[in-house]
Amino acid sequence: TFRFTNMTFMGGPVGEGALCAGQHCGRGGAGGPCNAQYLLEDVDWTRLMAKQKKIKFGVNSLSFGFVQPIFLATDNTSLGGFKAMVSQHLNGFANLGCEQQDSSWDSGFACNLPIRRLNFWGSVDQGNLTLTGPGYDVKPNWDYPSVGLNAGFMQYEPMHRGYGLPVVAGQNYMVSGTWRGDVAVEFSDHILSEVLGTPSEHLNLTVLNSTPSGRLNLTVLNSTVCDLTSEDPRDSLSPLGAPGQAELV
Repeated sequence: TFRFTNMTFMGGPVGEGALCAGQHCGRGGAGGPCNAQYLLEDVDWTRLMAKQKKIKFGVNSLSFGFVQPIFLATDNTSLGGFKAMVSQHLNGFANLGCEQQDSSWDSGFACNLPIRRLNFWGSVDQGNLTLTGPGYDVKPNWDYPSVGLNAGFMQYEPMHRGYGLPVVAGQNYMVSGTWRGDVAVEFSDHILSEVLGTPSEHLNLTVLNSTPSGRLNLTVLNSTVCDLTSEDPRDSLSPLGAPGQAELV
C-alpha cells in the first residue's frame, strides 16, 4: 500500500496525470509490482490548472499497469466522494454499482465497496490463471491493455513472478489453473486495515486445479476453500515477489 496523506496538488500542466499509478511497473530497473493499492487521505485537487487529469492508471508500464492498480480513500473528497476506484478496463465492476468517471479520473470506475488487491506469487510460471467472482462476470476484452484481465484471465508477470487483480473484501472468489510448484497467496495488507480501522478483512477463495480431463478440487490449507485475511503472514514474500521462496499455501 502506498499512502498519500494531507497533500495538495497544484498547477500544471501535469502530463499524464498529477498522480500516476503503476509507472514503469513490471519493467526492469525502476519498475515495481503493478497490482498495488494507493491510499489517499485528505488529498486536495482544487488547485490544479483547469482540465488537468488528477490520476492515471499506468504510465510507461507493461499492460498490467493500466488495469491492476487501485485507488482508495479514507475521506469523502480525495476520490470525488467515493472510497475506491479501479481502472476503466475493469468494466465488470459496473455490475457491482461502480460508476464510470470522467477523463479527469482517467475514466475509472468508482464506488464505495471495500476493493482490495489479490496476488498470487510463485517461483515458476503457472501459465494463465482464471479468477471468477464479483467484478469479473463479463465478456473478455482481448484488446491491449486488458488482454482478458477484465474477465479474470490473469497472465504471469515475469519481473515479480506473480499474478493479481482487484477483488471485493468479504466476497467469494474462485481461481483455477494448472498449478506447478508452490504458490503464496496475498490478500491486501495489515497497513491498510489499520489505517481504515477494518481489522482482519477477509476473502473466501476456492482453488481449483485444471487438468486435461476437467477441473478437480485442489486441497489448499487442508480444504478446498481458503479464508484469506489482511493479517496473514508475508514471510514467504520479498520486494521481488517470491522467487524461489514461496511456501505452499
